[in-house]
Amino acid sequence: MPLGSVAFSLLAPACADPPSTEVTPTLASLAEARGISVAPATTQVAELRLAGPGACPWVYRIRVDEDVPQRMVEIAHREAERSIAALAMVGEEEQSRPLADGTVHVGAFAYRGPRTGRVTRTGEIYTSAATIGPASPNAACFDRSWDPVEDALALGWPRLPSRLTAVGESFLGASVEGRCGRLACLDPTDEQSGVAYERPCVVPSWQERLVGIAELGPSRERVAELNGTWSDGHPPERGVWSERAAVISVDRGRLLHAEVTIHHNALGITRTIEIDAVDDCPGGLVALGWQPPETPEVAQTLAALRGEEAADSARRRGGDHGQDRH
Repeated sequence: MPLGSVAFSLLAPACADPPSTEVTPTLASLAEARGISVAPATTQVAELRLAGPGACPWVYRIRVDEDVPQRMVEIAHREAERSIAALAMVGEEEQSRPLADGTVHVGAFAYRGPRTGRVTRTGEIYTSAATIGPASPNAACFDRSWDPVEDALALGWPRLPSRLTAVGESFLGASVEGRCGRLACLDPTDEQSGVAYERPCVVPSWQERLVGIAELGPSRERVAELNGTWSDGHPPERGVWSERAAVISVDRGRLLHAEVTIHHNALGITRTIEIDAVDDCPGGLVALGWQPPETPEVAQTLAALRGEEAADSARRRGGDHGQDRH
């Protein structure tokens, strides 16, 4: 086939299909549950890029809900987790906007949840047009890894293509690495099987798909729904696989909602993580009409983030004064 024909065939789905007249079930359910109006979008293409947080802090409530079989509770003393955590992030720019290729945005985060006890963790967060991190490379296959912030960023935020994308188009997502690679060499039907180190153990990356675009709230905020899947390569009923539905603000480049389920079918454990934007920044779910329930984790995390901002500002002022004296 001539090169021109190949290019035309790739572009045709984005150009030939009429605008969607339906809202996806996930977007319709999200809007109904949050009390937000929803309408079909007037286009089937969107520029999918991430933005870094701006001066208005982005705050996310992270809810974990597990199903653990009784035999796992008795044998491994593995109780089901039911928890709520909060992740807040902020940047120095007054306005946040989708990032250009090759740009890295550096912001600050604060996190508070059951795995940090009564301590609020703070640190830096890095965003490009496609990814946000630091993100755990093996969060897709483990019930939890070494860091709850890295788990949340890996599971909630899909890797975006940072280009114009058509509804129905699939693309390669984030890599899944680390200990997850060992699962490819395990026999899930044999509890005594070990890892066959004599052959390479590699698992695939996330597979993403843009399934729909809609407009939320009276301001008709354009949002995109992305569905992602990952599997260790074994039959689903015996292996480990994950699925995610994420809602991204197209114009603001931020995550608004995600629901992720990790199926550890060999062990019978199912772990569901739901992430919601609970801040009142422009274009967020609250600004669009949602009234989320108040949780102490969110208030404490936001207070810690603002405290870090004030401390950073004081340090900068002290540094400036120090330079003035020399």
